[in-house]
Amino acid sequence: MTDRPFNLVNYLPAVQIEYIAASTNDWVLEAPITANWVTESVSGVFTFEDQLDIRGWTKEGLTAFFASQYLQRASPYGVTGIIGANGGLEMADYLIVTDVPLTTNWWATLTAGFPTSDSDYMTIKFAQGTQWTQQSTQPITMVRSDVWNYGSGEPTASGTLYFYRAIIVNKDTPQPNDGVTVPELRYVGAGIATEEPEFVYLTRLRRSFELQQS
Repeated sequence: MTDRPFNLVNYLPAVQIEYIAASTNDWVLEAPITANWVTESVSGVFTFEDQLDIRGWTKEGLTAFFASQYLQRASPYGVTGIIGANGGLEMADYLIVTDVPLTTNWWATLTAGFPTSDSDYMTIKFAQGTQWTQQSTQPITMVRSDVWNYGSGEPTASGTLYFYRAIIVNKDTPQPNDGVTVPELRYVGAGIATEEPEFVYLTRLRRSFELQQS
């Protein structure tokens, strides 16, 4: 069977988050908001879920081997609000790509593949977290202060990739109209879909099925 190069692309939409000093005194999502965004019970935490259908490979008995996976964006992380005595706004942006659905617990999503999560490291194809900080030298854009990667990059024979994005916003003394514009992300995964030895392929499928049922 001929090897098939692939270039997967999936978009994670932009979102606006603002602090509302009303009866709730909380961070809220502002329009436009897609149905995939969820406001978690913990203040300042928002999650997004999506899926990408790749069943065309599984119907032909092929396994996808990733050569590279990365994120792109077309705009900065914008921020509004004055930097207070205790510092400016901070936020973290996580993206996890897996071939087995994750638990709905947002903290387990952030720690996917680690002992604190119930997910298997080998199923986490890509995972990246970034930390952003408002600084006095650039008060209207966020400066990236940290980045970390924790995906396995392992091949997949699954028919679906699951995307999870989590945003965590924090400020010691938030004020009305403090907010952040989180840009759209583009996930790109490139590689080769090819045929594996039958035993290896069936073992991979069985493991994926067992994890989805657990």
